[in-house]
Amino acid sequence: MSLTVKAFFYEDFGRDNPVASEIRRLSIDTDVSSNYAYLTQKLASVLSRGLKANRIATFWRDDEGDFVTFTSDEELVEALGSMTGDMFKVHVHRELLDEIWD
Repeated sequence: MSLTVKAFFYEDFGRDNPVASEIRRLSIDTDVSSNYAYLTQKLASVLSRGLKANRIATFWRDDEGDFVTFTSDEELVEALGSMTGDMFKVHVHRELLDEIWD
């Protein structure tokens, strides 16, 4: 079985109402679905914007509509546990450090 992920990529996430510049669907095997490093590698490769897995910020939206950052396996499990429906929606943007250091 696999987990369906809908990934939203934002060029400018700091705005009040960010608009995704790219949206992709992908599948992840359930045996690695709670592995944060695997998820970020997959997102970086699928979004194809020269992203580096260790330089992206990932968020999920909670039941109050807030964007919640996740950066570890434990936080990813929390996000997956809060899923409604059968699709995990993840919001992604390039960390500012990527623009400063590269």
